Amino acid sequence: MSKSTATEVSFISHNSRKFTPHIINNFSRGDAFECAIPPTAAKDWNSATLACYSESQQVLDPFIVKSIPSENQLHSWKRDINNNGRMKYIQTYSGTLDINCINVLLKLHTAKNIQAAVQQEVNWFSKSYNKPQTVSQHPPYSSIADFQKMLYLNRYDAICNENGMTPMELAMGCVNRWLSSDHITWMMKTLTESQNDTYCIFLNGALNTDPKTYRRFRNGNANLPSKFIFALNVGRDERGTFLGADDKRGCHWTLCHVDIVAKKIVYGDSLAWPFPSGLLCRVEKYIKAVCKDDEISNYSIVMLHDSQNQNLMSDPNKDECKTSNQATAMATSEKLILENMNEFQEWKGSVEEKEVCTFTKKTGNKGQEGNIQYFQCNRGGIYKPGGTGKRRTKSQGTCKIQHNCTSTIKAETTTNGNIEVNVCYTHYGHEPELQHTWLPKSKRQQIAALLQQGVSRDKILSDIRDSAMQEGNEFARYHLTARKDIANIMQSFGISDVQKHPDDQESVRAWVEEWSKSENNPVLFHKYQGEPAPDGYDLTEDDFMIIIQSPFQKDMAHKFASNGICIDATHGTTGDDFPLTSLVVVDEYGEGFPIAWCLSNHEDFTHMCVFFEMVKRNCGVLTPRWLMSDLASQFYNAWLGVMGGKPLRLLCTWHVDKAWQTELRAKVKDTVVAAEIYKMLRTVLQQTDVTLFQDYLAQLLECLPSLSLEFCQYFQNEWLGREEWWAYCYRAGLGINTNMMVEAFHPSNASMVSKQQHTCTDATCQLKCTESYHMQAHTPITAFLVFRQETDKKLTETDAEMEVTDSSQDFVTSELHLLSSHIHTQNKAPNDLASLKQEIRGKLLTLGEQIDLCTNKEALQQLAKQINAAQNLFSSLQKHVGHHKMQPITNTPANKNIEKQKGFRSTKKKTRTTNRTRFTKPSTEDICSLFPQTNNVKELLKSFGVSNKVIKTVMETNGLISDNDLHLDKDHPSAEALNYNMMSIKRYLSPDAWDKVNNLLQDLQDEWKCCTCDKAKFEDMIMCDSCLTWHHWKCVKIENENDEWYCQICENLNQDMSS
Repeated sequence: MSKSTATEVSFISHNSRKFTPHIINNFSRGDAFECAIPPTAAKDWNSATLACYSESQQVLDPFIVKSIPSENQLHSWKRDINNNGRMKYIQTYSGTLDINCINVLLKLHTAKNIQAAVQQEVNWFSKSYNKPQTVSQHPPYSSIADFQKMLYLNRYDAICNENGMTPMELAMGCVNRWLSSDHITWMMKTLTESQNDTYCIFLNGALNTDPKTYRRFRNGNANLPSKFIFALNVGRDERGTFLGADDKRGCHWTLCHVDIVAKKIVYGDSLAWPFPSGLLCRVEKYIKAVCKDDEISNYSIVMLHDSQNQNLMSDPNKDECKTSNQATAMATSEKLILENMNEFQEWKGSVEEKEVCTFTKKTGNKGQEGNIQYFQCNRGGIYKPGGTGKRRTKSQGTCKIQHNCTSTIKAETTTNGNIEVNVCYTHYGHEPELQHTWLPKSKRQQIAALLQQGVSRDKILSDIRDSAMQEGNEFARYHLTARKDIANIMQSFGISDVQKHPDDQESVRAWVEEWSKSENNPVLFHKYQGEPAPDGYDLTEDDFMIIIQSPFQKDMAHKFASNGICIDATHGTTGDDFPLTSLVVVDEYGEGFPIAWCLSNHEDFTHMCVFFEMVKRNCGVLTPRWLMSDLASQFYNAWLGVMGGKPLRLLCTWHVDKAWQTELRAKVKDTVVAAEIYKMLRTVLQQTDVTLFQDYLAQLLECLPSLSLEFCQYFQNEWLGREEWWAYCYRAGLGINTNMMVEAFHPSNASMVSKQQHTCTDATCQLKCTESYHMQAHTPITAFLVFRQETDKKLTETDAEMEVTDSSQDFVTSELHLLSSHIHTQNKAPNDLASLKQEIRGKLLTLGEQIDLCTNKEALQQLAKQINAAQNLFSSLQKHVGHHKMQPITNTPANKNIEKQKGFRSTKKKTRTTNRTRFTKPSTEDICSLFPQTNNVKELLKSFGVSNKVIKTVMETNGLISDNDLHLDKDHPSAEALNYNMMSIKRYLSPDAWDKVNNLLQDLQDEWKCCTCDKAKFEDMIMCDSCLTWHHWKCVKIENENDEWYCQICENLNQDMSS
């Protein structure tokens, strides 16, 4: 409250005294504001029953209770007593009540409601004269005090004869701005008669002021007022803003302040409407009546609340007191007393859910003893992007409203442990929007508990979506929970079965030691960086290696490894770039299944020998029919060196394709030619018929030199002679389909390790979406001007920027908090080691007492699991204390970059990135266009009259077709044979049959030879009507057949003859 407000309402003081039996029967609105009223707490009055006693009972004193029942409960008890004549008492947990006691409690509720209204009035009076700033008395303090006394000192339900309204109704009219013209006239008259320097006038379309007032000023019988206050009733239509009159009333109230001494007119309209027409001439009459020769043109006029900066006359101080608001609202505040911090958190959560907001702590605890906490609405503050502007902002926009919000909470902890709460419910400058609120703390703890119990994230999200569709559940922020929210909860609560320590190597060490105590230890071998290698292993000190095979993986290896094994290495899934090498088999469903893993900093021959040796020791010698790996030979050589045997070597198609694309980008500069070569390579690779594969390969070798000689040499040197390693046709009968389901494990494993999200493109995925966000076509601009009582939190545009942070760390249980505080002691870094040990012992003793009192088996199981993990981590740190010493607290500059944590070291050499030209696989049309000669050998043989039976026999027995098997007639062969390469069928024909076919083809070529291009093809042709020669349509560039056509030679001869 400001100093001026303190002067005006010095006769009342909030919560300064208590109600008594005398005051409660005849109290004023000022008494209701002064007296302290206990908070409402329905739970303290539960288990109420009607009772009838033969003797009078000791009735509870309503003036000493710590809390009061709800108003609805009191009315219900009152009805029960009135309806049951013999029942005269209400027996509750807190005491016995009779009808008189209930009536007193109901009056306390009435007084409590009046308190909130009086608080609004105090706020209104404290702000009504603060603007414009040039007005020092508007009206004088004595006049305001007189008006407040009339409101506060009369009985709360008394009737004021002057206006026919109760003080409560009149005060609410002032607050809500709906007073009628009679009430405004009465109020202006009262204020004018109580002081002399300011004259208050109400204009209702005409000059209805008593003319004697003018004569009194002119004759000098009264002190000349230095200021005028005009209360205006205005309206708005298509012609603009007008002054209300008896025949055309307005709908809005404004104020006009005229300073005769400073010669300034200040007009204020909270709706920012234009200046009313006709107002200046009416104001000029009052000025001339008082100041005689003074003209309105000598006055400067300032428009308050004018969003368009509209000024009727030039004014050097035009920005003075200017605001830009379009609506007004009153601040609603309340004072509560809560028993403890838990009850405060529950109340705060209910307020946030009701108000659709989130209250956060802007600063730490205040006060000399640190017992005061301030919470502010998270929507307040100015948004400052932290990036460089390259990323597009989210569609819903920032939650910051670029200025402060008035809704705040002040929580003060008293000496007896109670929490005194002062809350302002009114928000400024924003609407309730779910997308800008935070997930409530209770819901975060609920989700954390489910995650701690092992419930999957998909199951949690599914249950949340289902709860939103149930009847009776109001849609809240909880139903908008996303995967990112769950990930943040896991991080803040420290829920992770893998991450045991911030240092990666120590986390792995603790994880390995925890598994070493298990009967089914899957870790076959481990070696950390910075440690010497065990005897018998050729590993360096910088090498890292861990080999894993679970008992179930061992059984799957015995069951399916005899068919074949795929060795695959996944790269780039960690920041250290450690490859994960997997042994994968094909199960009974045709899917890839990993049977062993090796995570190391290298995948060379030495490391792979160690990997295969550990697998051999664990599950014996494995003898697969085939062994698939990438292009490097260390996998196959290491397998032969350890396991022995001679499995068929196969190359992973994914790596073959990648190698081809890399070489095409490096050796073929023309991207169109490179794309054509790639499609030819893929066609040859994917051919499952050996005969067609050889035909395609032969044609590829014929075309490559003309397309790219450099790539042709590379292909001949690296891939010819090894067709059995990479071609699909040589994998028939090995239990691997042409789609290579084993290789499909490669991208799925990579995404599983790196926790990537897949892009959803199916329509079924879109059906799972429960909410869709739409951009509003038009959003009306709404601003608020809020009047506050507290002067230490004034609403200005220059308030300090609000940075919203959550300084509180959440944990599922107090036990987890104790363990986590022990694990993260390096962050606190206490100076005294003895005090730290004493603190840990105290926490462990407290934990032991809580265990003795606990009866929840599930909670004890979770605690045992966490203690076991903490014990393993503590043991690991004890063994390697030299590597991890507690760092002293240093005064690090705020602008210094964060040092990178100590962990694994990458030993991989950096490579240069190349041009990433994208290639596409060939379609059926592409194959036909790239290899037209080898369309189909069987169909080509049929065109020469060879029967299906002969063709099948020759294909199966590798025999030859004799000339007797050829059945030639007018339809065999057809002219279409000219479009194919006859060399593809030469090897299936005997010499005599080939000579016969070759002679027929020669005749066809002579018949279908084009005289323009000199080539024989089966295409549309046209004959010259003069020389009778044939030409391809394409060669002579005609599209339709003409009745008469001449070739170029004949046409030139005809032109020469005609000339």
